[in-house]
Amino acid sequence: MLGQWLAATRRHSTASLYSHKHSLVSQSLHRQRQFTNTWQLSSKRAFTSSHYAQTAERVRNIGIIAHIDAGKTTTTERMLHYAGFTRKLGDVDSGSTVMDYLPAERSRGITIQSAAITFGWRDAQVHLIDTPGHVDFTVEVERAMRVLDGAVAIIDAVAGVQAQTLTVWRQTSAYGIPCIVFVNKMDREGADWQRAVKDVEQRLGTRALVLVEPEIEKLAQGKYEPSELRYWVDAVTMERIEYDASDKTGATVRRQLLTPEDGRAYEVAGRAREKLVETLAELDAEIVDEFLAVDGDHVRVSTRAVRAAVRRATLSNMACPVVLGAAFRNVGVQPLLDAVIDYLPSPTERPQPKAISGSQKLNESREISDSRKTKSPASRNALTNDDKLVAF
Repeated sequence: MLGQWLAATRRHSTASLYSHKHSLVSQSLHRQRQFTNTWQLSSKRAFTSSHYAQTAERVRNIGIIAHIDAGKTTTTERMLHYAGFTRKLGDVDSGSTVMDYLPAERSRGITIQSAAITFGWRDAQVHLIDTPGHVDFTVEVERAMRVLDGAVAIIDAVAGVQAQTLTVWRQTSAYGIPCIVFVNKMDREGADWQRAVKDVEQRLGTRALVLVEPEIEKLAQGKYEPSELRYWVDAVTMERIEYDASDKTGATVRRQLLTPEDGRAYEVAGRAREKLVETLAELDAEIVDEFLAVDGDHVRVSTRAVRAAVRRATLSNMACPVVLGAAFRNVGVQPLLDAVIDYLPSPTERPQPKAISGSQKLNESREISDSRKTKSPASRNALTNDDKLVAF
């Protein structure tokens, strides 16, 4: 009897314990889902999405490249925050960044070792590698190139194209990697984005397609106040981009379709659209047909046609989209992320990497191009959903 009673008591205790644990797990999962939904809504990050893409076409393998102190890590930290990966903005000066995780990196405020991370944006999966900008760590950039499908080159709006900018640009050219240029630090004294864009064309040897411009036009080297950086115009969609002044993180962004009644903003957007279409017409025949179909009206060319033309010019390495902003002021990062999804290639749009023997030089296995006007075969590995990302 005693044995049967002990056995029954043990079974009852085990069942009660399992039921209690199952209840706790269910409550925990419910609280987690409830917290996540509340957090996403309160953060107003309207573009957040899952980390995992449904198809390979929605995957972007990109790298951030630039001269030292151009703002690579600051821009990356904003990307992570707006994508919902982090709850607060990482700061290089305080050593609270995600990408600069080594003690030496956090104490010195520079990137020493390339680091990879995955996040979602607009139902796409973005694999991002933050690379060093110091000349002593150029090998880290070279190691990252083989796994990239696209790159974001960050340029200081004051300094323009610098020495290490030329070095990393030549590395992307050697692998035939399409690039987007982000003209950063528009809030600094002496910032001149027109000069920076001209610098890109003259020193990097590519055509610049400026997609976003400030609504308030300044004279050369005129400083933009924080309040003046709130309003921008999108030359592709003919929209005004407004950053909510009450949101200090810059996560709340509003877009409004411009009409002639909007006055100055419409005029600035119209001039930006005209320059964009004219540049594309020199590179792409299809946009010329679209332009003639609307009787030569730049504004009436459809957004779909302009976006498709920019993408074709980017993938063929005949031009690079240019986005303006100030990452430290939380401005311009969302349009940059949109450009990454819209214009940089997926792994399916890139050629397969070439295998080389141990005695073969790397330069012999690829076609090096001195100009980005010719598309050269790439030598890199594509990251897909099944691949594991590691810090290089």
